[in-house]
Amino acid sequence: MKRRLSRDDRQGQAKLAVVIVVSIAACLAAALTCGGLMLLLLPEVDQARATARRINSVGHLKQIGIALHNYHETYGSLPPAYVADESGKPLHSWRVLILPFLERSDLYDQYDFSEPWDGPNNMVLIHERPLTYGNPQIIDEDSTTTTYQAIAGPGTCFDPTVPKMTFHDISDGTANTAMVVENFGDPVVWTQPDDTSPADFLTGETAIGAHDGETLVMKADTSIPVMQQKDLPQLKAWTTRAGGD
Repeated sequence: MKRRLSRDDRQGQAKLAVVIVVSIAACLAAALTCGGLMLLLLPEVDQARATARRINSVGHLKQIGIALHNYHETYGSLPPAYVADESGKPLHSWRVLILPFLERSDLYDQYDFSEPWDGPNNMVLIHERPLTYGNPQIIDEDSTTTTYQAIAGPGTCFDPTVPKMTFHDISDGTANTAMVVENFGDPVVWTQPDDTSPADFLTGETAIGAHDGETLVMKADTSIPVMQQKDLPQLKAWTTRAGGD
């Protein structure tokens, strides 16, 4: 014979059911609230990560700037934009020449200056790109390329027509002259003797693909302002070392 629930038993079960429903509702509300907060915070988290990556890129550019200054102190001039053969064909990049000043003498010693940058021995080394030449702002960056490029050409700090460029030749002032920039639009193999022309820099093409259209520019005094792509066309004075501007 089945036992019938008493009135008190039925009331107790009803109260328990109410408690369970309320608990479930509270859990769902909490989950929805947390989820909503996460959705609200996602843009801020992404921005914080982008800022951290940019700070790391500033650090890489600063290391490059210090290496260039140490090269100048050692040899009495800046490295050339490239080392050329007798016909003027570029063979080796300034990025290779400053390797000892980036604490990568081991890699510099493996590089063969008797063959071009894309010779059989040197092509193997492109897969050993120094950490400094990698841009933390690019998530899926090709591990053989770099966005850190000199502004090179007549009238710049990396002028191929001037055999030995010194800081004294920068009469516009080191704080007013750009040397190395991030070129998101056209990365090159890090050993390749290829850089950014003043014209490409001034069109803003170097910032194509940059986060929020912002790109870093390292000046000859190693200061590194963050620039907007839309402002680059107005920076002609930064591309010349002795333009009187």
